[in-house]
Amino acid sequence: MSKKLNALLDTLDDVKNPKEKVGVLHVNKVAWGGGPSSWRPSFHNGPNWDDRTVEHLVAYVEVDKNWSVNKKLEKVFMKTNSITDAWWNNKEVTKMFSGKACRSTSIGDIVIIGTNKYKCESTGWSKTAWKKPLHEWKEIGVMDSASLRRAYNELCK
Repeated sequence: MSKKLNALLDTLDDVKNPKEKVGVLHVNKVAWGGGPSSWRPSFHNGPNWDDRTVEHLVAYVEVDKNWSVNKKLEKVFMKTNSITDAWWNNKEVTKMFSGKACRSTSIGDIVIIGTNKYKCESTGWSKTAWKKPLHEWKEIGVMDSASLRRAYNELCK
């Protein structure tokens, strides 16, 4: 088909089947040690683990606006898991992470639909409340050990 015809068909599809972008956050636990190099998000458990987490926006996934919440959640999960190719290569996915690779969506990760937040569970999804993040977005970056410890202690009060 011609480029014009493809564009017209895509526009018609968008009118008949409106889309919305759904946010995907990967959640990592935080380890605390003696300095910035030992304060790190990690997917694995280990010594000195805190119950706090860091959420990272990794993708937006385009879904049909008319689908049920459960169908949207299942589609997002499927599209952000690598099966035969890296998940960020899927047509409906907009990559938001930096770097060459990112793990697949798994238990504990968050999907945001509208103003609602859903947590991936071992079987299905649960609606969850918004919590204060461990950090302010403007503060992300390299921090010296003393600043990092002050920020951590402030949040633990």
